[in-house]
Amino acid sequence: MDSRLEIEVDGVGDHGASNLDVVGVTNQSIALLGDKHGVDEEVRAIELDKIDADGGLHDSSKTATFDFDACIPKTSVKGVNADTWSLVSPSILEKLHNRYKEELQDAREDTVNGLKDKSIYSRMGVKRMGELDNKPFRVTIMRMLVEEVNIEYAIVESVIKNTVYQMKLNTKLMENFILSFAVSVLLLHSFALSFNSITTDKHALISFKNSITSDPYAILSTNWSQNNTSLCNWIGVSCGLKHGRITALNLSGYGLVGTVAPHLGNLTFLRYLDISFNSFTGILPFELSKLRRLKVMNVGANSFTGKIPTWLGSLPQLEKLYLYENTFLGMIPQDIGNLSLLEVLIIPAASLTGNIPSSLFNISSLKYVYLYNNSLSGNIPSNMCDSLPNIEVLSLWTNQLSGEIPPNIWKCTHLQDLELSVNHFNGKIPSEIGSLSMLRELWLGYNDFRGVIPEEIGNLSQLETLSIPHSSLTGNIPSSVFNISTLKFMDLANNTLSGNIPTFHHLPKLEKLYLYHNNFEGWLPSDVCSNNMSNIKTLKLYGNQLQGPIPPNIWKCTHLEILALSSNNLSGNIPFEIGNMSMLKELYLGGNNFQGGIPAEIGKLTRLELLDLAKASLTGNIPTSIVNISTLTGLNLGYNSLSGKYQLS
Repeated sequence: MDSRLEIEVDGVGDHGASNLDVVGVTNQSIALLGDKHGVDEEVRAIELDKIDADGGLHDSSKTATFDFDACIPKTSVKGVNADTWSLVSPSILEKLHNRYKEELQDAREDTVNGLKDKSIYSRMGVKRMGELDNKPFRVTIMRMLVEEVNIEYAIVESVIKNTVYQMKLNTKLMENFILSFAVSVLLLHSFALSFNSITTDKHALISFKNSITSDPYAILSTNWSQNNTSLCNWIGVSCGLKHGRITALNLSGYGLVGTVAPHLGNLTFLRYLDISFNSFTGILPFELSKLRRLKVMNVGANSFTGKIPTWLGSLPQLEKLYLYENTFLGMIPQDIGNLSLLEVLIIPAASLTGNIPSSLFNISSLKYVYLYNNSLSGNIPSNMCDSLPNIEVLSLWTNQLSGEIPPNIWKCTHLQDLELSVNHFNGKIPSEIGSLSMLRELWLGYNDFRGVIPEEIGNLSQLETLSIPHSSLTGNIPSSVFNISTLKFMDLANNTLSGNIPTFHHLPKLEKLYLYHNNFEGWLPSDVCSNNMSNIKTLKLYGNQLQGPIPPNIWKCTHLEILALSSNNLSGNIPFEIGNMSMLKELYLGGNNFQGGIPAEIGKLTRLELLDLAKASLTGNIPTSIVNISTLTGLNLGYNSLSGKYQLS
C-alpha cells in the first residue's frame, strides 16, 4: 500500500470537488465533505481529531502510541511493516528506552509541531477557500495542501523508520557488546581461577616438600624452588595442556623420608600419584580424599602405618590402587567395594588380617588382585566368579585362607593366573579348573587337598606353570598333563603320587621339572632328554623309587644345569656321556646302587659347582680330572668304596 495520503476526487466539475477524502495523517482523519451549494456547503466539515485551542494533537483511540511494556504499537502505523517491530527484542527496547528517550522526544515534538502548524493552516485555508472564484484553482490549492500534509507524513514515516532502524542497529551492537563483555568477563574469571588454581598447586607442592626430612638425591631441594616459577618443569611433575594444572606426580624411588602433607589433597586435577619405593611414614591423610579425579595411586614400598583408610572408597575414578609392602594394621575396609572402576588392587606384604571383604568380590571391573603374603583368613565366596567376570589374576598365596576352591571357578573365563599356594585350602581340586582355557599359571601348592590331580587339567592348552607341591595328592600323574605342549614349569614335588612317570616327548618347552619326594617307580623314560626337550634346565627326580640305569641319551639335555637323581634305586654305570653336559652346574647322584667307578669325563664339566655322589656304591680310583674343575665349590664322595688321593685348590 502506498505510504502517501490517498486522494479520491469524484465528480469534479464547474462547482468544484463534490467529494474529497483525505486519509492517513498519522491516523488523524481529515474529512473534506462538500456538496453543490456553495463553498461553505462544499467544504461542509473539516475534522481534525482532538485539536485543542492551540492546535495541539492529543492521543485518541486511533492515534499510534508506543508502549514499551508491550513493545509494539497499539495500532498500526501507516507505511511501517509489522514485521519490522517483531525483529525488535522487547527486553532490549525496554533497556534502550532511556538511552533514546531524548531523541524520540525531539522527533515526536518536531513531528507534532509540524502537524500542528499544518492543521492551523489547513483550517484557515479551507475556510477561506470559498472566496476563490476559480474552482480549478481551489482544487489545485487543495491538492497542494494535501501534498504538504503528505510531506509531513513522509517526515513522520522517515523518523519512525529511522528510529526503528537505529534501535535495531544499536540493539545488535548492544547484544554484540554484551556478548563480548560476557566472554571477556568469563575469560578473565577463568584466567583468575586458573591463576589461583596453579598457585594452589604450587603451594601444595611446597608444603609437600617441606614435609620431607631427607632428600638424599637433592631432587626436591634443588629443583622444587620458589624461584622456579614453571612448576610443570619440576622433576616428577606433569601438567595438563588444557588447564595447566598438575595431573601427575611421580616421585618413585627417590629415597625420600618424611610424611605426606595434607596439602597434597589440593591437587584436585591429579590423575596419577606414585610415591612408591621411598621411606614415608605415618598415615595417609584424609585430605587425599579430595583427589576425585585420581585414576592411579601407588604408595607401595614405604612404611605407612595405621589402618587402610576407608576414604579410599570415595575416589570415584580410581582404577589402580597399589598399597604393597607397608605396615598397615587390621583389615581391608569394606569401602574398597565402592570403587566401581577399580581394575588393579595390589596390597601384598602389608600385614593385613581378617577376612577379605565380600564387597571386593563384587567389583566387576577387577582384573588383577594381588593380596599375597598377608595374614588374611576366611573362605573365598562360592559365587566369586559370578561377580568377577573380568578377573585375570587372582594372587592370594601365603595367607591363612581355608575352605574349598569354588566349583564355579570355571566362570572366571578370563583367568590367566591363579595363585592360591601356602594356605589351608582343602577338599578336592575341582575338575572345573580344566575349563579355564586362558589359564597360564596355576599355583595350588602347600595346601591340604585330598585326592588326585584332575584329568581335566590336561585340557589347559595354554598352561605354562603347574605347581601343586606339598598338597597331599595321591594317585598317578594323568598322562594328559604330559601332553600340555606349552608347559615350562611343573612342580608336583612332596606329594604321595605313584606309578610310572609318563613319557616326555610332548613337553618341548619344558624348562624345569620337579617330581621329587613322591612314590614314583619304574625306569626313567628313555625320552627324558629327547630332541623335543632341548630347553630343559632343571630335572629333580630325587626321593622316589626309580629303578634301572640312567638313560645314555641324558647328554642330549645340552642346556641342563641341575640334575638331581639322588635317593632312588638306580643301577648300572654312570654313563660317560654325562661329560658332554657342558652347562651342568649341580649333579646329585648319591643314594643309588651304581656299579663301577666315577667316569673321568666328569672332569669336562667346567661349570660344575656341586657334585654329590655319596652312598652310590661306587668303586675304583677318584679321577684326577675332578681336580681340574676350577668352579667346584662342593664335593661329597662319602660312603663309597673309592680310593686315591686328591687335593682341591
